[in-house]
Amino acid sequence: MKKIVNMSTGMMCALLTCVVSCNENEVFEKEQYRNVFALIGDDGNIFKVVHDLEEIESAGYVSASCGGTNPITEDILVELAPDGEALERYNTANFDTETGKYARPVPGSKYNVDDYRLTIPAGEKNGKMKIRVRPAGLSPDSVYFIPFKVVSYSAYEVNPKKNSVMYQVLTKNFYATQEVQTDYSMRGLLSEDGVAFGQLVDTKRMHPLSRNRVRIMPGNQPFEDVNENQLARINRLAVVLETDHAGRVTVLPYRNVEVTQVNGDPDYPNTFYIEDNGYRKFKTFALRYNFKVGAITYYMKELLQLEFSE
Repeated sequence: MKKIVNMSTGMMCALLTCVVSCNENEVFEKEQYRNVFALIGDDGNIFKVVHDLEEIESAGYVSASCGGTNPITEDILVELAPDGEALERYNTANFDTETGKYARPVPGSKYNVDDYRLTIPAGEKNGKMKIRVRPAGLSPDSVYFIPFKVVSYSAYEVNPKKNSVMYQVLTKNFYATQEVQTDYSMRGLLSEDGVAFGQLVDTKRMHPLSRNRVRIMPGNQPFEDVNENQLARINRLAVVLETDHAGRVTVLPYRNVEVTQVNGDPDYPNTFYIEDNGYRKFKTFALRYNFKVGAITYYMKELLQLEFSE
């Protein structure tokens, strides 16, 4: 005679839960043990590298990292290639039709890749490909990328969301960096057409241009103005500070501004120096120059300071 076993709804649910949980654990364990490699970058697959303008050429790297509970047992040979479509996708997604804001490719004359391959050795997690960059001449007003993608690999798996990277070239010199905004504190005296100097207290944005050159806006002219095209404003008004090995500063036009350096002021002798008060150190520019905006000539005396640690 057959024996009929009645199973309650609760028992059925418990059994199903157990089966599902076991399946999920099995999937999780399989995922843990998978070896998957990826190119290293942030959420937007951007990898930022700061290159020093003190050097004619400096090295950076595109890196790959392999995950998984167990180490890999054979080398992963990864071949990369330039990825121009990635730059197009980035510009379209971020700026649409505002082409003036588009990121630019680093000119081919500014970098070399000797070998478009990298290796993650057996037993290791990381590998890298060297890039030699010559950053002099890159505009501080543009975003520059060298985009790469994985075109082949010898073993294991590549993360499909991390199989490309946008290598971003940033620059710095001793006075300023693109890694973060470089804002000097400014104390100054300003006169219109030489009539009654008035005091100024503000901050001033500084951009690296070359080994010994930086760019600022003159006087109390703001770096940004919502009513004017930014690049046109910079070209019309910005000035360059060029410092020699002895700390002497020459004030020059960046593009179109009419600027005249004034020497002989003992308090603002057009020099760069390090000020050390025993507790803090400051990079310091003491400047005296005149500049013209429209029909008005402005007379400027200013002290720019940036606290730093060696």
